[in-house]
This record gives sequence, C-alpha cells and structure tokens, in this order.
Amino acid sequence: MQIDMNAAIAGGPVPFTSNAILFRFKRTSTGAVNEIIVKDYQAKYLHDITVKPRNQVKIVPTSVAKLTAQGNISAMKSGIRNGKYKIVDSGGKKRMIDTSKKGKKNRSKRVVGVREVKKRKMVYDFYERAEIGARLILSDLQGQYIFRRM
Repeated sequence: MQIDMNAAIAGGPVPFTSNAILFRFKRTSTGAVNEIIVKDYQAKYLHDITVKPRNQVKIVPTSVAKLTAQGNISAMKSGIRNGKYKIVDSGGKKRMIDTSKKGKKNRSKRVVGVREVKKRKMVYDFYERAEIGARLILSDLQGQYIFRRM
C-alpha cells in the first residue's frame, strides 16, 4: 500500500510521506488482529490528499519560479527570511517577488508566486485501496473478518 501511494505522487514523495503507513499484527486468545495504520503526524498532513480534499490559502508558484522535484518554490522559507523574496500587496492580490531581479528587462520575471485559494487533488484513495487490498488477501483464508474504519 505504501508503494502504491508513493507511485501515485507526482515527482515522488518526500521521506515524511514515504514512511507514513505501518502494518501491525496482534495475536489474541480469540484470534488475530491485522491493522493498517497511518502514523499520527502523517495522518494529519496526508488527510487532504488521501481522504477528503480541503481548500487552502497558499502561494502558488508562477512559471518563472524555480521549483523542487515536489513542485514547491525552492528555498522559499529562507528566501523570505533573508530578504530575497518579499510579499507585496498589488491590485488586491498578494504576490511574492524576487528582489534580486532589478531593472526593466527583468521586471516581468520578478513575480515568483501568487497567494490563492487552492484545493489539493486527491492522489490516492486510502480507504478504497486499503479495503480492496485487504479483501484480496483475505479471500483465500477461512474464517470471519470484520473491516472497520477507525
């Protein structure tokens, strides 16, 4: 399941995402319990792309921006902190500009990102894929099985 989710993410997952899913097996006196678990911190982060997409206000990169493999603006946090990037309010929109590009020739290349409401697309349907995989594995085994969402 972790491998499927990693393959579904364009540009590849960051290490935080690629180590999100655990499998736990517990044997009890009445039977065995198999659990597919998403770690707590990762569950909060991954909820938007695996369960239900939600609107977020974020800085969306323009075509001029230099991006990482995951599609984020490279060195954005440190660039804002050290003054390379600056947030300006222009025409009712907040824009992030690159202060190192000066002159009329580079003026069109200054805007690195625009602040917008964006909905992240759902890249992996966690509950559907987990249930399909569990049913496939358990179809060959005898006994009674209960599927629960926790």
